Amino acid sequence: MRLRMPARRLRGARLRLALFPLACALDMPEASANDLDERDTSSTSPSVVGARRVEFDPDMLKSRGIDPKLAEYFREAPRFTVGHHVVSLRVNGRSTGRATARFDEHGSLCIERALLDVAKVVIPATHAAAGDASEVSSCVDLRSVMPRASIELDPARGQVSLLVPTDALRRPKQDVSAYSRGGTAALLNYEVIGLNSWGEGRRSRYASANTEVGFNTGDWIIRSRGVASATDGRLRSEVLDTFAQRSFSDRRAVVQLGEINVVNPALAGAQVTGMQLMSEQALAMQGGDSAVEGVAPSQARVEVRQDGVLVYSTVVPAGPFVLNNIPRVNRRANLDVTVVGNGGEVQRFVVTPVMAGPVAPSVGYSLAVGKARNTGRADSPWLISGGWSGPMRRSVIVSGGAMLSSDYHAIGVGVGTQLGANTQLQLDATGSRAVREDVSGLQATLTLSHRLSEHWSFALSDLRQSPGYRQLLDTSGNNAIDARRTRYRDQSSASLSWSAPGFGNLSAGFSRTVLFQGAATRRALASWGTRFGRASVSLSAEWMLSRVRRGANNSIYLNVSVPLGESRRLGATVRRYAGESRYGASFSEQVNEFASYRAGVEYRPDGRRRSLTTAASVLPRYFQLDASYTRDTRNSNYSLGLRGGLVLHEQGLTASPYAVRDTFGVLSVGDAAGIRIATPSGPVWTDSRGYAVLPQLSPYGKSSIEVATDSLPKNIDIHNGATVVEAARGAVARLDFAVKKTRRVLVLARTPDARVLPFGATVTDEHGELVGVVQGDGEIFVPNALATPRLRVSDVGAADCELVIDPDESAEPGVYYESAEAVCRPVEDRAR
Repeated sequence: MRLRMPARRLRGARLRLALFPLACALDMPEASANDLDERDTSSTSPSVVGARRVEFDPDMLKSRGIDPKLAEYFREAPRFTVGHHVVSLRVNGRSTGRATARFDEHGSLCIERALLDVAKVVIPATHAAAGDASEVSSCVDLRSVMPRASIELDPARGQVSLLVPTDALRRPKQDVSAYSRGGTAALLNYEVIGLNSWGEGRRSRYASANTEVGFNTGDWIIRSRGVASATDGRLRSEVLDTFAQRSFSDRRAVVQLGEINVVNPALAGAQVTGMQLMSEQALAMQGGDSAVEGVAPSQARVEVRQDGVLVYSTVVPAGPFVLNNIPRVNRRANLDVTVVGNGGEVQRFVVTPVMAGPVAPSVGYSLAVGKARNTGRADSPWLISGGWSGPMRRSVIVSGGAMLSSDYHAIGVGVGTQLGANTQLQLDATGSRAVREDVSGLQATLTLSHRLSEHWSFALSDLRQSPGYRQLLDTSGNNAIDARRTRYRDQSSASLSWSAPGFGNLSAGFSRTVLFQGAATRRALASWGTRFGRASVSLSAEWMLSRVRRGANNSIYLNVSVPLGESRRLGATVRRYAGESRYGASFSEQVNEFASYRAGVEYRPDGRRRSLTTAASVLPRYFQLDASYTRDTRNSNYSLGLRGGLVLHEQGLTASPYAVRDTFGVLSVGDAAGIRIATPSGPVWTDSRGYAVLPQLSPYGKSSIEVATDSLPKNIDIHNGATVVEAARGAVARLDFAVKKTRRVLVLARTPDARVLPFGATVTDEHGELVGVVQGDGEIFVPNALATPRLRVSDVGAADCELVIDPDESAEPGVYYESAEAVCRPVEDRAR
């Protein structure tokens, strides 16, 4: 029968064991015949600092009832006991973290290859080749490898310090070709949202899906991204791109094939089917680095389009929202945003390229050739594009590029400079010629950002173009696209931010767009947030300043939130939209790291309407789920959102709660399920087979991965729970954290005639290695009964006896140690 013993009792037993040799030395001075302050030169390891040998008088120990064998073990003063210990590792005076170290029966450190990896110590190639690299558990003779190396063991603090020559330290990887490469796995990223509204005789259904499917193999990245939406049965889908990509680290270049977005450091991009070659740094100009801000009048769906293509769709709650990582097919084109509330109200606004995100070119080159797509023409033209951006002086970066097709020619230049420590200036100029229309034009963009002080900063941008200026898509002849792409004469934007310790954070933005026919649209945003004691206050506002319907869609949102304990908050809101005021109160709670919920009520005094909203977000380890329900006196609606990723690898299918990027990995922690691992994307958990996905690794950088040891079952020890992954772009890293199952048992041992074993008797395993000593009441603590099921007990003046711990019983995962009873039989009776 197993019993859970009090932790205090176990700590007492282990403490008595730890203090036993010290008690012998202090309480029996006559027992120590010699106290030699000398180094142990017989050890096979390099010089171990601080080893003291103490000689005990065997006869005196026998007279005190202490087994002389125990004195043999403790004669060399404090040292680590035999087996594996988690220690703090220091190399040349600097901490390198925690690691699992193995010690032999003499307390000497066994220097394993895994320990050297954690220490970032490299064995010379001549010595590494001499040993069997497959024997990762074998001990390295550091003395023969590095005669000047030394080891300092500190058992009291659980610390191991290594002092090695500086040329033995692993140097940081500067050559990208040295990073880990390869691996094969397929993936699916998904974000699915559904919204259903009904009331007052009408019903509306909306669903959207943002997907990415592909695989990595041999450092090749194959991806296809798409967006689909359905509104009351009307389906619309877009394939943004389908391409293959590979990095060539020795040349620091990237090649893309398929449906790609042309990257040009000095020109607007284009969608083509073809090939593109660019420097590794130029990838920074691609992808989802854009952001869209706004204020939703109610729970609403948001659709983002660029060049007439639906690039992103989602659902947001009432109030201010920020959509990050919006994919852009054209770095220099506007984002057209549509916000549709559940009451049917519609907002449309334009986000200029500067306000959407950085437009300054990254250092590098690009060359692309292909056939233009999404032009609406059967005879889409072929084009070639090339560009370069790089430093001319220490604080000046220049860029240039050209694009050529049968119907369109363009050339562009840009200059970016650092004016002092706090000012950046970027000037871009582009000239174009549309052959079919026989028109030419210019476009110029000026961007200025300045940090006025520690608290103030602002940015200004102005774009102007002549009537004859065209982008490639303007020359396609697609009337539908031309109608959506209104001809802009100029676009201006400004942003200001201020932060002060007592005031909080204030930011404001303004954008203006003027068409050639004279119509103008203006939009302003402002937000402020601060804290008063434990309460937090935020204020957001959005103004549509166009002459048409001026003020119709203006909105203001005020929120005050007060914490109720560590995980609960009480909030109050006041918001005004289109001249109508609404007042609300809400309560939210973060139940744990997996779940949170929110409940709120709102009142509209104009129409005497009341509404109730409930929402919940759960993270059941392998995906993310959001759900909400809103009901008022006229309408009801609910929404569901599901997002995450799936990875198919050699060991099967593993789910991720986050989207999987171009460089990722798969790890295992034995076969333990539900183990929490900290990754750059956030925490992930192992599945029922012990596997988890590392959703994002930094290409040609360092990604820290750490196992949360408190999530491990109590019967599992991990050798090293932290590592740093350095992977090349497109690699599928594979990590295996070595774990060992153990079974800790507190044995209550008796003789065959039910007598208690004598206190202080020595307990050894089958190989004669010390396991411990008998404590009061005949208790023996066995650190791992799986490795030492048969024990021998030796006592002065008595025959040895042996006891066997039942090997058929398995360790309980949720119990740190068990208790068991055993009979210690004389050695000669073992056969019976």
